[in-house]
Amino acid sequence: MCGAEAPPLKDQTGLGEIMYAMGLRSTRARRLSLAVILMLLLSMLAVLAGCGTEESTTLTTGATTSTAGATTSVTGATTTVSTEGPSPSSAWVLPELSILTGPGAPFGADAQWGALYAVKEINAAGGMAGRPIDMKSLDTAMDPGKAVTEMTNAVAMNPIAIIGPMDQISTTAAGQVAVDAGIPFFGSFNDAADLASYGGWGISLYPFIPDMAEAGIKLWVEANPDIKSVVIFTVPSDPALIGGSAAAAETFKTLGITVLGAIDTTAGQMDMSAPAIKAISLKPDGYYSVLNSEEQARLTVELRKRGVTEGRRVCAGAGANGATFYEVGGQALNDTFIWDVADINNTSERWQNLVAAYTADHAGALPYSLAITGQYNAVWALKTAIEAIGATGDSGKIAEERTKIKEYLLNATGIPGAQGPFDYVEGSFSGPCLLFQIKDAKPVLASSRK
Repeated sequence: MCGAEAPPLKDQTGLGEIMYAMGLRSTRARRLSLAVILMLLLSMLAVLAGCGTEESTTLTTGATTSTAGATTSVTGATTTVSTEGPSPSSAWVLPELSILTGPGAPFGADAQWGALYAVKEINAAGGMAGRPIDMKSLDTAMDPGKAVTEMTNAVAMNPIAIIGPMDQISTTAAGQVAVDAGIPFFGSFNDAADLASYGGWGISLYPFIPDMAEAGIKLWVEANPDIKSVVIFTVPSDPALIGGSAAAAETFKTLGITVLGAIDTTAGQMDMSAPAIKAISLKPDGYYSVLNSEEQARLTVELRKRGVTEGRRVCAGAGANGATFYEVGGQALNDTFIWDVADINNTSERWQNLVAAYTADHAGALPYSLAITGQYNAVWALKTAIEAIGATGDSGKIAEERTKIKEYLLNATGIPGAQGPFDYVEGSFSGPCLLFQIKDAKPVLASSRK
């Protein structure tokens, strides 16, 4: 069998159940069972001895795809993974958890692309500590149960760290699986208290939305000091947006600005006329939103159609920023504001190379999504940590090395990022908040706050 893959091992939990059932039989049956099992084990050892030292198992997880310069196996097909820490000469197996199916799939595809692009860069430059990265993509579908299953599959690969889950729903459901295994993971967390609950094993892919919302709102109000009252549009069914809306209300209160009401919308809402009419009837000075791209664009169109003539009175949070926002909103977005933590117009060589690669892969579309930079930065952060602590991934050292990586990233500084060096503060991505005013359907930087 040398030169070919060893036969896949059967599910070990199922084998254990069979052995237990056999143990309830007679003594004769137990002896026969042990003899058979011993023969099987000897056969397997012979196969492994003939074909090499790396033991592997097969997980049925997804269709296999590849991107130039990087290798990945996507959820839905057969993925071969190491059950031991990689030997010094082998590739680093790196699980990556994204939303590849369901309503969040466009964001998940961007997250996966960002991670793969980082892997491509690193592999082209000699790898991570001199070894290439073999990324394995797993689909959480933003479903708690599936997230737990795929995180369990990721842990079974025995990696030195895990990239993802990319969303709060999946992180909340599955993060503890990584913690229990003692494996650092890059996830999505609501705030510092949420992140701290993982005992340092979690590292934040993104800045905390409540903190950034506070900074973004302050920048907007500074640019428009005549705004003394607002309404807030929110999506109460989306846990990822709840923290942002609560932080917005608290920030406005702190600034002495009256919140006239919270206008509820639903994820994917097509007709935004009713929320717009309700908001305008309250006669606010400003309109602040915690919505996603299409919903925010449709809402802005409805507000402008119904008499909001000054675009500066409308401000959206980072969740709205994306190509779809500008395509759907068009000229209705002119002079409105949006805050974010990344600048599509960043002029650094690293960012310009990323933009060129992304537009080539996406028919000219620009990489607005925070999901792209989040996972891109995470891969580079892991490379930085591994090389800083001298990690090898050897099975006898991997537990200790994971702990060292966790400790290193807690307050690491100067990590190479998509838009320049960045830091972690207590495990949280630390970067500036940027306020943009939209001109001709393009964001133009207006101000920033660290």
